[in-house]
Amino acid sequence: MDALRGKTLAEFPGLLKGPFANRCLDAIRDREPKNLGEMSYGDELIRQGIYSINVFPLSGHFIGVALENVTDRKAAEQAVRDSEERFRLLVEAVQEYAIFQWTPLGTWLAGMPAPNA
Repeated sequence: MDALRGKTLAEFPGLLKGPFANRCLDAIRDREPKNLGEMSYGDELIRQGIYSINVFPLSGHFIGVALENVTDRKAAEQAVRDSEERFRLLVEAVQEYAIFQWTPLGTWLAGMPAPNA
């Protein structure tokens, strides 16, 4: 992280593409922090990943940029969505079913047969 301190935006040309540069100017002009959302980024100083980006004004005409690597979180969120979709498809494909609830020791708590059973 020390290698990133004091760098200028010009040293991260990939960040200057798209609306990023204008949003940085907005933060300077408005003197307010801006949440730029998430973007995929990577270069020789920053490993490739998905980053949550916030910019905030500093003294003079300087800004601070905070990058939070959210790659693992985004992958976990996608894994949950994929699992939910597989479960939904399984439940929709089953014609007859029953749902039962048991304790870890095997005691039956409740059950619900399929509505058309």
